[in-house]
Amino acid sequence: MPVADGNTLKPATAVRNSASSSSGGAYGGTLFFSGGSIGMAADTYRSNYGVVVEPDITIKMQRDQWRVAGRLDRGMGQRDIRLDLAFTDYVHREIEGDGSVGTTFKSKGGDMRLQARHADLGPARGVWGLQAEDADFSALGEEAFVPQTRTRRAAAFVLEELAWAGGTSSAGLRLEQVRVSSDGDADPADNRFGRATQREFLLKSASISHVVPWGPNWRLSASLSASQRAPTYFELFANGVHAATGVYERGDAATDK
Repeated sequence: MPVADGNTLKPATAVRNSASSSSGGAYGGTLFFSGGSIGMAADTYRSNYGVVVEPDITIKMQRDQWRVAGRLDRGMGQRDIRLDLAFTDYVHREIEGDGSVGTTFKSKGGDMRLQARHADLGPARGVWGLQAEDADFSALGEEAFVPQTRTRRAAAFVLEELAWAGGTSSAGLRLEQVRVSSDGDADPADNRFGRATQREFLLKSASISHVVPWGPNWRLSASLSASQRAPTYFELFANGVHAATGVYERGDAATDK
């Protein structure tokens, strides 16, 4: 039997406020030319759905994304450079039963990845790259449980592979700097998210592996890796009820990587 606020309701064959509808589309194109290519694409997605833990709340969500990708080949395919760019605009509105907008969540950001494969150096081949990300998040309304935040990422990575008589060995290394900042309370009298603050993290990830041929149809492989990640802005600065999941989320600004 369905129950709401401690009261038993009539039997039902559907979950209250669980209806949803969505639509989306995408288009894009790529131009190929001697020595490379360049392409662009855009997609959009819309979704309206109910929140079952709050029978009078409906979510209106929309996401738009644009991407650009290019590749440049040199030296008869022995070297190539790839560049990927993306920008995403996300809006999430919580609509009250009377049609008013309760809380609005917005996220805008872009990322870039540049990757180059160098010409073979004898039995060795590999790639190096740079990656960057920039994301802004804001929540406006009574049920906002995260302050306005900004996340900046910058990373460099390298992966090398060496083929020799004993098999194929590879090693990779990635260094990343992450900066997560909070604007704190818009009104200091709220004393909910505290003062504006910023955290910085230096992250390191590494991996090694080796593959040995074992007969015509088998391979024996071993790998070892270690990685670090920075806490998200939710894990650092959240403080409030997340109505959509029915839980109270509380971050810790002192959380380590």
